[in-house]
Amino acid sequence: MLGKRRHSRVEVKTGFVRSRQFSAHDLSESGMCLSCNSPVAVGTELLLTLELQGGMTVNAKVMWCREAASIFEQGYRVGVEFSSMSTQDMLIIRAFVQEQSSSDR
Repeated sequence: MLGKRRHSRVEVKTGFVRSRQFSAHDLSESGMCLSCNSPVAVGTELLLTLELQGGMTVNAKVMWCREAASIFEQGYRVGVEFSSMSTQDMLIIRAFVQEQSSSDR
C-alpha cells in the first residue's frame, strides 16, 4: 500500500547521487529519500546529479526532513520532490523504477 505516495519506490545503491552532502535511499518517479549529516530546511531547492544516463541533473525541493529513526543510522532523512524536470528525464526515471521493481520480484 502506498499511503500518501503517488508512485512506488525502489531502493538505490550507494553512489546513486553524486554528492558529498547526500546519499540516496530510494527513488520514485516523483522524488527520492536522501540521508545527510545536517538538517535541511523544508522548501530548500537542490540540484542533484543522479547516476542515470551518464549523469542526469535534476532540480528537487525538500518536502520534509527528520532525524534518522534507526539506532544504526546517524544524521537525517530528507524527502525531496523533483521539479522542473524534462519529459525525457521523467521517462528515464520511470523506466529505471519500473525495471528495478520488476527485478525485485
